[in-house]
Amino acid sequence: MTLPYPAPLAEGARDVQRHVVDRTKELTGLDVPTARVDVTALAAPKYSRTPASPTEDTNSPTTARRWWSPAELPSPC
Repeated sequence: MTLPYPAPLAEGARDVQRHVVDRTKELTGLDVPTARVDVTALAAPKYSRTPASPTEDTNSPTTARRWWSPAELPSPC
């Protein structure tokens, strides 16, 4: 299973285990002492890119190639 990151991983895994045990009992009537949960991945938060401001001159030859990069391109000779 994949858990969000950053988050309290041990608590999240215990919550899933509890849920699996409860649902198994509810759906099948079987008593399951514990459920094995394997965390196989962590999901990083998705950040939204902020578009360039309409007032910025993005066609300037010295404007950074990437919106997130502070580095400017060398000026043409």
